[in-house]
Amino acid sequence: MAGKAPDRPKELFYVEKVNGSHVLRDCEALRRLLQFLAEQALQHPNVSVKEQEIAEQLFGQPSDFDPRADSRVRVQIKRLREKLSKYYEESDTADEIVLQIPPGSYHLCFLYRNQDQYRNHDQDAVMPEVSAPAARRFLRAGRWGWIVAAGLAALATVLLFRIVHGGTEPDPILKAFWRPFLGNAGPPLIIYGNSQYYDVAGTLREAGEILDGTPVNDSFTGVGEVIAAAELSAMFHGFGSGLGFRRCLNVSWEEAKNSNLIFVGAFSTAIKALPKPEKFGMQTLVPQPPGEVRTRVVNLRPGPGEPAYFTASPSPCCRVTTQDHALITFSPALSPKRYTLLIAGATTLGTQEAVTFLCRPSSVHALLSRLPAPVGDRPPYFEAVIRVRISGGVPVHSEIAAIHVRQDAR
Repeated sequence: MAGKAPDRPKELFYVEKVNGSHVLRDCEALRRLLQFLAEQALQHPNVSVKEQEIAEQLFGQPSDFDPRADSRVRVQIKRLREKLSKYYEESDTADEIVLQIPPGSYHLCFLYRNQDQYRNHDQDAVMPEVSAPAARRFLRAGRWGWIVAAGLAALATVLLFRIVHGGTEPDPILKAFWRPFLGNAGPPLIIYGNSQYYDVAGTLREAGEILDGTPVNDSFTGVGEVIAAAELSAMFHGFGSGLGFRRCLNVSWEEAKNSNLIFVGAFSTAIKALPKPEKFGMQTLVPQPPGEVRTRVVNLRPGPGEPAYFTASPSPCCRVTTQDHALITFSPALSPKRYTLLIAGATTLGTQEAVTFLCRPSSVHALLSRLPAPVGDRPPYFEAVIRVRISGGVPVHSEIAAIHVRQDAR
């Protein structure tokens, strides 16, 4: 007589319930990631899965996958964490088991709600009882927690960089490109937008569109911008330099005049401190064109055969972006010997990859090879459009789509 089959873990029922919800139903990559993390947590409850394992076993990456150079796993984990938060915020039912990925971790936790006490699946420690509304507030707080986690991740990246590379000099190509921002003007200011927010498709929405009474979080910025800021921070620490960070609406005119400025994201330009674009500029359309994202890189002076604009390309379901475009503009700042750099994608993923483009020696070399000779100790001023390929919600490739040398290049 055949033995009785072992009972199926109850946790998997709630994993499947979340995966079948409207929040994740059309996100195949995130569904697979959640299933993978659940199986790992049940099979190895006291061992946190590694980024390398996820890359190899789930995303089919080779054994020499370098998480320092490829952020796809971190991006997908952040997206899944946000989807889980969204699911529990919008769900009217109090699931017995709440799924959570703590910030800074790749380990899926099972939190038991409908018991006398709240217990973490993989720990003996007992947590106080938490009501359904309190649990939702806790999960909602994750929106702020991931920003803090990103900062900690940036610090960890910096420390890892120093441990791995020791006292070696930064790549000379990168240092040549970024030299204008390493002078005596003090740490550059990273400026990011905050008066809008990104929806679940990664596209920008304006506060005026929110008609259901939902409060606008004016401290929120896109995941791509957060990852980009962390990457810039790690690189500048490698240069032996720091960075300052400002929300665009909090930058004083005096700061803008006296600092080197790095704008990250399409809506970072709200302080109007950028010089007028010559050929390529950012444009936001109201109302949003049907089936398109609202932000685009506009070609102000199209030549023969050139497109009038560059934007993100959604898949047929119009929810998953498969290609994006980003604008990179290097130009004078408001005062002599000060510089500005705009790095902005049509979506948050385009912004993220454009920053990675400028932190990668091979990409910077390709960019500099398309420009005239340096002017003193800086590259000539330019405007470049970067084409970004996206797979499964992760930017995987970028290349130069168009480039323009500004008239004030010298």
